[in-house]
Amino acid sequence: MKKKLLFITLIQVSLFLGACGDKKQEAPAPSETTEEKATSNTSEENAAQVTEDEDASATDSEIANIKKFWQVKSFEVEPGDITPGIQEFALAFCKQYPKFISNKTLSEYLISPKEYNEEKTGYHIDDQTQNGYISSSSMAQYTTASRFCYWKRNDGHRLLAVWLEEEHENESGEHLIAFYDYDVANDVMKPEPALTELVENAMSDFDDYAVVLPVEGKNIELNGYTYSDDSAETTTYQMIWDGQTFKIKK
Repeated sequence: MKKKLLFITLIQVSLFLGACGDKKQEAPAPSETTEEKATSNTSEENAAQVTEDEDASATDSEIANIKKFWQVKSFEVEPGDITPGIQEFALAFCKQYPKFISNKTLSEYLISPKEYNEEKTGYHIDDQTQNGYISSSSMAQYTTASRFCYWKRNDGHRLLAVWLEEEHENESGEHLIAFYDYDVANDVMKPEPALTELVENAMSDFDDYAVVLPVEGKNIELNGYTYSDDSAETTTYQMIWDGQTFKIKK
């Protein structure tokens, strides 16, 4: 009787172990759906990050974007068969940064001056080619402008000054003064940031400043502004041209 009970017990244990083994084999493999979901989530996070970065970039003014690159970006002038002047220098710069609206309108004028329509674009062109000066500025309450002037250097090169500015309601706006050396031998404009630093250092104690490029004469005017309540005090400096570069005089 004991042998029979033992035999029955052994059979039950065997059946139980077999059932456990079958259940273990039937357990599903790691779900591909879970892996795919994790990959999908990562892709969505990356896409969201890209969108966020693009939105952050989109909030920058175009002058702020130009400030990121101009000091390290040289470019050709392509004067053709003529000796380049202010029109060729300005067009070469505007082609590098066409998203700034006053650059765009000035390019339109320089490419087809007879077809340019100020009333349509809302931008006035002041073409003083004989004086080495040209500008494009908005005919609106808040200024957006691109102004250019150049000088002949004693070493045979040319120096180009570019003043970009944009103003907005209830905002301080944005501006940039940039300088370029033009090498006649290879028709290349090379940034000269040392002169920009000279201006920024001279104006560092002021709340804001403006640069007035000369329509006539050789010297540049710097106006430093100190704000108090609803008024502004202006301090004027002169950048004196010596035939090769500028020195600042109060």
